[in-house]
Amino acid sequence: MMKISFTILIVLFAFSGFSKEWLILDDNLEVRFNDKTALISVKDKRSNKTWQQLELTNNIRIEKTVQNGKKLRVNFSGEYNLEVSIALTESSALEFELIAEEKLPFEKLSSPPAFQTPDKNHYLVFTDGEGFLLRADDTEYGIGRQIMHSMRGLSMPWMGVTDTDFKTGYMAVVETPDDCEIWVKSYNRLISFEPLWISQKGNFGYNRKISYHFFNEGGYVAQCKTYRDYVWAKNEVPPTLKEKQKRFPAIEKMIGAVHIYLWDEA
Repeated sequence: MMKISFTILIVLFAFSGFSKEWLILDDNLEVRFNDKTALISVKDKRSNKTWQQLELTNNIRIEKTVQNGKKLRVNFSGEYNLEVSIALTESSALEFELIAEEKLPFEKLSSPPAFQTPDKNHYLVFTDGEGFLLRADDTEYGIGRQIMHSMRGLSMPWMGVTDTDFKTGYMAVVETPDDCEIWVKSYNRLISFEPLWISQKGNFGYNRKISYHFFNEGGYVAQCKTYRDYVWAKNEVPPTLKEKQKRFPAIEKMIGAVHIYLWDEA
């Protein structure tokens, strides 16, 4: 009798720390979610490269995870009670949507966590100003919180990482950028980034959404084209300069003209 009771105790103790790894996949990606650590790894099957999320720093814990095909719905509690939808789309984009009550008292939340940059042979595709590439091991450029809701900061609501061969990488498009910042940090001496959602007048306000796109070729050029396609799908495709010239013939004078910036007190 004592032996049976001891066996039951061991089994119960083992299951108290039980965690499950959830899997959603398609022909291009294999996404694994650990419901104990709340972290994701994404394996790009085309390049055999894995992108691993870094440690979760928020004071939240998982209460429930439900899978429906290529979508996970995860309920969190703690600092904020909210639901996170993690979905793999038909175009192999990985979408995160944070869902909560509109009037939820809210200050800020960084989610999802950054993906670890694999090694120093990578660049951050930085969309500040006219855009540039920043080496992953750079220690001089001023990184930190990058805003998108002002005349300064990021010119476009996305950022990415690419290897120095300009082939593999990923990008994140912030689909609800009005109350969001991109937090650029050095993790283990390598630069990466994650979204930082901020309040709308002290409340959560509305669902927040960010989508990740993974690449096995094309580098930063493929990322720029992906963002262009995303924007054009949401808005009317702008006319080309040749088309504008029919309405404004003076545009022809721009070809070959000197482009000058003048910074003065005027």
